[in-house]
Amino acid sequence: MSIKISSAPCCWGVDDPRNPYLPPWEKVLDEAAAAGYKGLELGPYGYLPLDIETVSAVWWPVIPTKRRA
Repeated sequence: MSIKISSAPCCWGVDDPRNPYLPPWEKVLDEAAAAGYKGLELGPYGYLPLDIETVSAVWWPVIPTKRRA
């Protein structure tokens, strides 16, 4: 049996996208990938960009997968 574990930006202190002291979203994605996470909750609305192409450009290059489209 196996389980999948994910994380969320709140683990990096992301609580309110208006907070000027939050880490950049790119750093959160990079560090989550470096920690071995293959998934991440989106966090509060407005923290991650709403454009999937922008997020994918940062996230997918660091996540090895067999099903990359």
